[in-house]
Amino acid sequence: MIRPARSRSRLITLLMFTMATAVSAGVEDHNGHWWRRQTEGIKVGYVIGCMDHVNVANPNWTQGVTFERVPNFNEVCDRLDLFYSEPNNRAVPLQLAVPTVLLQIAKAQSASTHKRSP
Repeated sequence: MIRPARSRSRLITLLMFTMATAVSAGVEDHNGHWWRRQTEGIKVGYVIGCMDHVNVANPNWTQGVTFERVPNFNEVCDRLDLFYSEPNNRAVPLQLAVPTVLLQIAKAQSASTHKRSP
């Protein structure tokens, strides 16, 4: 179960950290426009690297967020494709989009579990 106040503060901390590391001079922005031009292999590799970075930088980032099952990298890529299919989301940096879709996955899993419960 996601605890709103706790999850929100951890998400804010994670977002602040990723925003601080997102800006690099002379490097192409890694946002939805960039994402949509990449091959599936590049997308999976990027998600693996991003997840590794998030886990090393803040190994407790998932505290308060429950995953019924850990999503695989292809599932995260599919969610990012869906997220970036909306034109208004294309300017969102990947460093912010990855945690967003992970929280969406956890929320969807939780809703699915609650629907099955008697």
